[in-house]
Amino acid sequence: MPTRNIFIIVGCLIVSLVCYSEFHKNRYSDTIAEAMTIIETQALKKLSRRELFRAAMKGMVAQIDEHSAFIDGKENVSEFRESLDQEFGGIGIIVENNEKTGLTVVTPLPETPASRAGMQPGDVIIAVNKQLTKELTRDESIKLIKGPVGESVNIEFVHRDKSDPISADMVREIVEIPSVEGDFRDASLQWTFRIESEPSIGYVRLSTFGEKSEKEMSQALATIRGKVDGLILDLRENPGGLLDTAIKLADKFIDDGTIVETRRRDGQVEDRYVASEQLEFEKNIPMVVLINGRSASASEIVAACLQDHGRAIVCGERSWGKGTVQNVISMENRKSILKITTSSYWRPSGKNIHRGEKASPEDEWGVVPSPGFEVSMTPEKTFDVLRYRNYRDRLNIGGSVEQELEKVVDVQLQKAVAYLKSLKK
Repeated sequence: MPTRNIFIIVGCLIVSLVCYSEFHKNRYSDTIAEAMTIIETQALKKLSRRELFRAAMKGMVAQIDEHSAFIDGKENVSEFRESLDQEFGGIGIIVENNEKTGLTVVTPLPETPASRAGMQPGDVIIAVNKQLTKELTRDESIKLIKGPVGESVNIEFVHRDKSDPISADMVREIVEIPSVEGDFRDASLQWTFRIESEPSIGYVRLSTFGEKSEKEMSQALATIRGKVDGLILDLRENPGGLLDTAIKLADKFIDDGTIVETRRRDGQVEDRYVASEQLEFEKNIPMVVLINGRSASASEIVAACLQDHGRAIVCGERSWGKGTVQNVISMENRKSILKITTSSYWRPSGKNIHRGEKASPEDEWGVVPSPGFEVSMTPEKTFDVLRYRNYRDRLNIGGSVEQELEKVVDVQLQKAVAYLKSLKK
């Protein structure tokens, strides 16, 4: 047989094998497409192909775990990316719905269109682009305030204890969402990273682990380095964020050893992240990390790392137990996002972080406060502390907002301060 014919036969065999393989790999996609067609044409409720596709995608990722998700729609994708990028197009205000006054400014962020327009804490926003806020929800108002950078938005607002409304056209800018906060703001609206009543103790709050959190933390630590003899890192209510950011933050406080491991579903180590030799904060300065039941993921990585290395005391309540890694994949030309769990976190000690579906309180998961430092708070007490903190943050902005709540004692913070003070005796 001629050599040419042999090559043709071998080539046909290879093509046939590939086609056979692809047929078996794609048979489910064919069935899904068939089901979509049947539902689209015969179901009592009329559904578009897009709606059926979305439902199929959400159904698939729901089988993985509660942390996996299919995110689509312009607004949903934008909000997800904003939470990680820590920036959006807006005027630079934090608002809340006040039962008495309506949409109220908690604080304008420094050096933003809102602060330059003269907005103050306690101002009431009456209308956005002539739409009355009393007829809108908080989220609907925020969506109107946000928008494309460079475009103008009209805001009508009233200063606290005044009656004459002010109308201001503000050009939206890129507004950075701060994730690192201190104990109080000074007169220039900048955070002070010390306990107000105990200035020798540093205090840093971290609300999320975003793209800019590592830089913000470096800036905060630089303001107190060499000036305090104790540090409190407050990770309460922090749901987590980027793994890379958590690793960089933990690395600021230790100069040797494992920070965290990630393992695949077969139990094999996927990655081991190790500390660099460079420190950003004095190793001999004692630390306390505050956590509670809503401290999760990246928060647990940092708390567990510092606890396992003996670098910090962990105070508060047992953490959430979210020890899984989500891989974020852009799809449909960045119009949708697939977020799926691909591996799990493990502490430097080799202990598990993730709380499985059937885990009991006696099982090994999450981060447990150091012995003698478990300080529980009821949900009602936690709410009171958060609400008081919100008011207190405003009180320290030039004294422009009078106190509306009686002082609420934060017993977890109080415990941390008392411990650090005791070390100085």
